Amino acid sequence: MRRARPRPSSAPPFRPWSRVVLGPAEMSLFSFLFPKKSPSWHAIPTDPKWRRDSRGRFFRLNDVNVDQHQLRGCGGVYVLWHGGIRPRWVHVAAADDLAQALEAARADPDISRYDVNGGLFTTWASVRRDYRAGVVVYLRGLMCPIIQPSPSDRSDEPVEVVPVLMPL
Repeated sequence: MRRARPRPSSAPPFRPWSRVVLGPAEMSLFSFLFPKKSPSWHAIPTDPKWRRDSRGRFFRLNDVNVDQHQLRGCGGVYVLWHGGIRPRWVHVAAADDLAQALEAARADPDISRYDVNGGLFTTWASVRRDYRAGVVVYLRGLMCPIIQPSPSDRSDEPVEVVPVLMPL
């Protein structure tokens, strides 16, 4: 039996399955002139600058001093999660006043019951009012939080999704 010669290292291996297959939309006559907008779910996420403490750690919900961080009257998006062996996203929401929203989350028994699972953590980002709903929709789609919004909080009007980086 003859052994096959090894291929020189500079030549890439031939892989026919790695060729790009174009669909009917990409092969249309004028697609290069009038490209379709890709959905915003596939856009490059931006960094909303999730807040951390001076040591680079996220905040415990019960220890956040809303006055020290000047959250009164400041709007944005906030995220809650619990740590522990199996950490999970608990809640994602937007608020016109982050201080009131975080204080309400502390007092909410549905949220505070997850504190025993390794502690409840939070972070927030200042997001312009017209982008908040899109950021929340995007993060809820990615994170699948335990506590979903009530039907009264949901809006029937379409929201353009705004992709952002998750707090990691």
